[in-house]
Amino acid sequence: MVKQLSYNISLSRYQLHEYLALYDEHTGVERILFYRLGWSVFFGNSKSFNQFASFLNSRIRLKNYLFSIPFYFLISIIIALLIVFNHQINWVAIVFGLGFSLALLWIRYYLLSRAENNGLQTKEFLTFIDPEKKKGNFFYFESLDINDYESAKVLYQQLLRKEDIPVFAPEVNAEMDKTIKLLALDFLLGAPGAMQEWVNKLQASSDSKLSKAGIYKVLGKILGASSDNVKAMIEKDLLTIRSTEPSSPRAKQLLAVKNIFVDANLPLVANEVDKVVKENRP
Repeated sequence: MVKQLSYNISLSRYQLHEYLALYDEHTGVERILFYRLGWSVFFGNSKSFNQFASFLNSRIRLKNYLFSIPFYFLISIIIALLIVFNHQINWVAIVFGLGFSLALLWIRYYLLSRAENNGLQTKEFLTFIDPEKKKGNFFYFESLDINDYESAKVLYQQLLRKEDIPVFAPEVNAEMDKTIKLLALDFLLGAPGAMQEWVNKLQASSDSKLSKAGIYKVLGKILGASSDNVKAMIEKDLLTIRSTEPSSPRAKQLLAVKNIFVDANLPLVANEVDKVVKENRP
């Protein structure tokens, strides 16, 4: 199994690792974890998923060229050297030249076939998690921790069976919708606690026409929750979620919040949500 991965890797370093094929010898499940790391790095550098996919596809084309050109060049050099150092053609030189050339061709074929196979698997996986056409698969992929082998294995099995994952994960049910909405508003307004600050300012600027209890009651009606629940979320839970290590359900809620801002074309806010998940992970 692959060693523990870290989010502390630069974009250029990740790209170099991919170009050098350092991840290619790993299993399909481990490759998914490397893809998740790569997407995290790209997103953290304000890159779109299309840019991430384009990079992986360009890397495949480059590898095919690199595996082809040097071997043909080497074979030509070897044949030329045999002619130069053997002033007369003899059967030993011919057999040696042909044997060495065939060996190089076999090595090239082996490496190129592996590169092509990896390329096909990469393209298949990128299609499987296309955020526009396969939202459920992409949601699951984004919810992965880069060291969560078992969850990556589930996604890999779905890929092999060609079965899509439902758009909404079972953990993100209607009871959690109010948390997602309040978290989205809190991130939209700014720093942790911004929602509570907004409520305080709203109440203070109304010349006592609005009470906090009334504001919480209105928000509860909008969200389909009790005013007490909304009050607890705004005054305590939102700050806790944004400043402590998220549990698996909380991480999925944060991912749902992030996707709201991604869909709204607000990558900077989405990146702030992503940072909360990464920085609070052990």
